[in-house]
Amino acid sequence: GTLWLSETPDRPSRGWDGACNRTMTWAELRDRTSGKTFFYFNTHLDNDGKIARKEGIKLILSKMKKVAKNMPAIITGDFNCTDEEEPSAILRANKMENARNKAAIVYGPDWTWHDYGRLPLNERSIIDHVFISNQLKATRYRVIGDKPDKVYLSDHNAVFVNLEFTK
Repeated sequence: GTLWLSETPDRPSRGWDGACNRTMTWAELRDRTSGKTFFYFNTHLDNDGKIARKEGIKLILSKMKKVAKNMPAIITGDFNCTDEEEPSAILRANKMENARNKAAIVYGPDWTWHDYGRLPLNERSIIDHVFISNQLKATRYRVIGDKPDKVYLSDHNAVFVNLEFTK
């Protein structure tokens, strides 16, 4: 399913103080090896609107609670904020943990957003996150800073996380 991060989540719309229309998309998936079911949510929070980011994450959590209930859940995306900012704190207060903070092995650059390499190193930060419920465990977390043919593939680095079920 998909919902719009706005006061009218059932139709294309821009929410609160947002600069852009933003969405969250989700799927119920099954691990082929274990047969266990889990839910995957992906979003791109607003780049300008602090209220839009805060209210957007609250809306996502509300939807997660309705569809995933107590099942394992993952939420990924460009949060347009660091782990110290309010959207991440809201997720942690609702029992979702940043995989970077929980993984046994963490490596790669300590930033994800670089604006195709134009952003000075001291201004880069991690704004792309993987949050997981307590039924999942992060074993490895990597920010992929590769530049095939010395060219950035995106204005963000990819994040790769190995996950296992805990129960």
